[in-house]
Amino acid sequence: MKQETNQTVNRALHLLDFFADCEELGVSELSVLMDVDKTSVLRLINSLTNAGFLQKNDQTKKYRLGLKLLFFGRLVEERNELAISARPFMKQISDKYQATTLLTILDNNQTRIIQKISAGPFVYMAAQIGLLLPAYAMASGKLLLANSGEENIRSYLTSVPLTAMTGNTITDPEKLEEEFRTIRLRGFAKDSGESTLGLSCLAVPVYGPHRKVIAALSVSGQSEVINLAESSILQDLQNSTVNLSACLK
Repeated sequence: MKQETNQTVNRALHLLDFFADCEELGVSELSVLMDVDKTSVLRLINSLTNAGFLQKNDQTKKYRLGLKLLFFGRLVEERNELAISARPFMKQISDKYQATTLLTILDNNQTRIIQKISAGPFVYMAAQIGLLLPAYAMASGKLLLANSGEENIRSYLTSVPLTAMTGNTITDPEKLEEEFRTIRLRGFAKDSGESTLGLSCLAVPVYGPHRKVIAALSVSGQSEVINLAESSILQDLQNSTVNLSACLK
């Protein structure tokens, strides 16, 4: 049965989505992006600003995300059992390899980052907690998609544009499907500069009840570092996911 929703609330939430890609936006810009008249957009902005979800930059006369979202974001991070349990394992790995460790889930066939630990001189700046990233162009996303079921995979491959992010991005649906089969066979995923040139990533599954893949644990860093230590990183990732899955039982 179709659930009833509130159009005004939906519009307000949709408006906030645009700030994921832009630090600041004005009324006119949001009106164009949303295809909604300026008066209606301004009403939404005023409500969100009064509630602390947006704040106005008096110099540019534009709006940015408010501190209330930071507060709620911290609450989500602190109260997420999976993210909390994974943190010590992730810190060990990041410290050992001086790299960025991510814990991700599949959210509407995109990769949602729910925990991030960085160490060393190279920090994966594009990856922030809460951010959604294209699943097909990163190791963790490919791993999660590969284990999302045949029906979902078929739907994904026929409906999602596989836009090249670098020259290494897999943009052919048949090749991506073959990549998914390889991932399921070997039990881990890898990308070499598929989302960012010079950046490589290794990802392994986190299992929940009944051996269902509920998340991916990955290490990202400079390609030469990741490639050199691949076997060791995979072993540490797999050991960590075994321990993490035990914590969740």
